[in-house]
Amino acid sequence: MIDRRAEIAEAFKKYFHHYGFKKTSVDDVAAELHISKKTIYEYFDSKEAVFVYIIQGEAEQAAKAMSRRLEGMTTATERMQMLVHLIFDNASLYLKSGQGLDLHDRDDMANMIFQTAYESILLKVVIDGTQTGEFHLPDEALSPLLLKAVIQQGLQVMRCDPDSRVEHPTTVAVLKLLA
Repeated sequence: MIDRRAEIAEAFKKYFHHYGFKKTSVDDVAAELHISKKTIYEYFDSKEAVFVYIIQGEAEQAAKAMSRRLEGMTTATERMQMLVHLIFDNASLYLKSGQGLDLHDRDDMANMIFQTAYESILLKVVIDGTQTGEFHLPDEALSPLLLKAVIQQGLQVMRCDPDSRVEHPTTVAVLKLLA
């Protein structure tokens, strides 16, 4: 049986990468799939909803892969260093693969990926490190928010200047917040 929702999303993904979000039309995707626009709207409320669906699927895959990479590490510090590396590595790949998307779309993509895929992993590493005594949080509610802000700001710098070497200073700042 054909998963029509996934088929529609895959066609949109191809168009988003080739033409950008703004230039992708529901009409074009419907024509390619030989279906009506009405059929697309039975599965998705809007073009934006398709975009969110695609990003959430990619974020879930990235989170699973990331969790597998962190499993073998023995200390929370090692896991946090690897987590920051993986966040920047994944963001770099998305920026490169999203060359057809305009800048606004890439910013939204990176923020959504971070929030959906990395936030729970980041929090788990922080909790593990706190429980083992590796991390010392001055404020358990505020510290995770500050960590996310530091990482997101590093990602913003990377989006504005893809050649910047911001990963290492971001990792250092994150570890200092946890010390």
